[in-house]
Amino acid sequence: MLSKDTQIKVVDPTTLEFKTPDPIGNFANVISAQFFAIHKNGTTMTGPYKPANLAVGQELDSEAFAEHWDGPPPMAKLTIRLVTDANARVLALRSGDVDLVYGVPPQAARSVGGEFTIKTVSSGREDYMVVNHRRLPFSDKAVREATALGIDRTALLTIGLAGQGSVATGDQGVQNVDMQSSDPAKAKQVLDAAGWIPGPDGVRAKDGQRLSFQLLTAPARTEWTPMAVAIQSQLQTLGYDIQIEQVKNIGDQLAQNQDFDIAMYSANMLVTGDPLYIFNQTLAKGGPANYGGYSNPQLETTLGSLRAEADAAKRQALAVQAQEIVKADSPNMYILVVPFIAANSKKVKGYTLHPNDLYIVDNQISVAG
Repeated sequence: MLSKDTQIKVVDPTTLEFKTPDPIGNFANVISAQFFAIHKNGTTMTGPYKPANLAVGQELDSEAFAEHWDGPPPMAKLTIRLVTDANARVLALRSGDVDLVYGVPPQAARSVGGEFTIKTVSSGREDYMVVNHRRLPFSDKAVREATALGIDRTALLTIGLAGQGSVATGDQGVQNVDMQSSDPAKAKQVLDAAGWIPGPDGVRAKDGQRLSFQLLTAPARTEWTPMAVAIQSQLQTLGYDIQIEQVKNIGDQLAQNQDFDIAMYSANMLVTGDPLYIFNQTLAKGGPANYGGYSNPQLETTLGSLRAEADAAKRQALAVQAQEIVKADSPNMYILVVPFIAANSKKVKGYTLHPNDLYIVDNQISVAG
C-alpha cells in the first residue's frame, strides 16, 4: 500500500511527514488501514484498550487506556478470545462463558434465546470463490464466465445465510458496475461455443480435459460448506464434475500451496473506503490475496493510473474502467454480501455493531455487575 522506500519524519508530537517515491492519489485512505498502527513502544496505540497479555491464536487480555483520545473506557479490563468454530461461539455465550459473541451464524441467530440481545448490520464483507488461473479448467476464460453465470446466488442466500445479507453482483468494495449475474442458459451457450462438449456421462470435456475440479471449503464460515454443496449441484446440471474438500484454514492453505482449483473465500471489501484497496489485494499482479495468480495487463495499466490520480472524479472514472475489465474477464466468482451478527447478554451496555469488521470494540461498551 505504501512503498518500503517511503520516508517518515516526526515533525512534532502530533505530526508525521510522509515522503513517498511516487504520487499516491488515495494517501489519506491508505493510512486509515489497520496496517498503519500508530503506537508507543509497541504497546500503547490509539484504541481504548492496550494489550496486557497475548496468547497467540487463543486470547488477548487488555487493560483500559486512560489517555484514550475520546476518553477512557468504562471497563478496567477486557479479554478477547479467538473461537474459530462459529457454533462454539454461540455455545460459549449460552453457557455464560463469554458476555458477547461476534460472528453469530445467521441460521443460529433466531435460536440464541430471548435472554440475549441480537444485533445485525449490513457489511462490506463478501463471500466469493478464488480460482487458479495457472491451470485448466479456470485458465480458460469461458469456464470462468460460465461458472459465474451458472451459480444461483438467490438460492445460495437462503441456503447459506438464511435469507440475510444480499446477492453479490461484483466486488462490493468498488461497485458501480454489475460485473456478474446468474443465467444458466447462457452458461451452457458459453461452454458450447468454447468447445466444452458434454460426454456420455454428462460431464463436459475439451481436448481430452474433463470439466472436473476440486472445490475447497473450511469451517471458519458456517455458510461456506452448505453453499459449496449447493454450487456442486447447480453446476452439475451444466456438465461440471465437482469434488468438495474441507480444509482447516482456507487462508493458510491458499497462501502456502498453489496446488488448488477453486476455493471458497471471504474478504472485507471496504477496509479503506477506496476502490484501489481491494483491487490491489485480490486482483493486482502479486497482490497478497491474489491466490489464483491472476494477471491482466489492461487492468494493471488502469490500476497504475488509479494509484497516482488524486482527483476524485477521475479516480471514480478509472475505478469504473477497472470494473468493466473485471466484468469482461471473470477473474473470481462473487457470491454473497454477508451481514455481521452479534449477540450479547443483557449485562452488556453501550455496544454498537460496526459495518466494518475491523472495528469491534470502542470506549462505550461496558458490562454491568
